[in-house]
Amino acid sequence: MTSTLPPPIATAPEPPRPPDATSIPDRTRSTIPPGPARSHLLLTELSLWALTLAALFGFCRIFDSWSFFAPLATLATVGHLTAAVCRRRRLGILLSLGISTVIWALVTTWLFFVETTFALLPTSDTVSSARTQLDGAWSAFREIVAPAPVLTGFLLAGAVAVGVGCFLAD
Repeated sequence: MTSTLPPPIATAPEPPRPPDATSIPDRTRSTIPPGPARSHLLLTELSLWALTLAALFGFCRIFDSWSFFAPLATLATVGHLTAAVCRRRRLGILLSLGISTVIWALVTTWLFFVETTFALLPTSDTVSSARTQLDGAWSAFREIVAPAPVLTGFLLAGAVAVGVGCFLAD
């Protein structure tokens, strides 16, 4: 005797379960290691800062005097300090980028265009002066052979490179 089994009852597949909230890493914030690893973090930050200063030292072949070093080293120091503070405050990358950009703009203005500020804040005259200096540097770049004079436009271009480099390295 043969018997037939009734067909299986069709059931909807069980919906996937959401992962446990504790198993999802929060990638919007940086992580700072606890305990002794903090000293390694500080050593790493200081090493990165020293490496940036060493790269700036290489600019001595580009410029005909050392007057370029102090403003660019100041920007490198402020850039790495800003990144370190943002990391320790566990700020996200976009907020850190915004803070770094504002601080870079302020320090660059104070170093190169302080006479165009109002209450030490950049004005439209600051932007106009920066644009004029960059245009002058671009024109001079076509004619000048290294070692070049330390022009504000060249320093401003270097300041952009230092600011971007500090943020990306950190």
